[in-house]
Amino acid sequence: MQAFGAGLRGCFGRKLAYLKLRIMFTLVVWNFELMPLPEELGTFAAKDMLAHRPQKVYLRLRECGM
Repeated sequence: MQAFGAGLRGCFGRKLAYLKLRIMFTLVVWNFELMPLPEELGTFAAKDMLAHRPQKVYLRLRECGM
């Protein structure tokens, strides 16, 4: 939320940005199959900074044949 500001003078494009993210994730789920990752890449390791940030973020996708 800090990226968009807060209050009455916050970013008016926030709703559009969230909508684009929802559309992107929906298209990924519809068009690809999420495959399991190898053990060395599929970890929950994270760093605590301003926010709890993951160290490794990977996806293994296979295109669905429709």
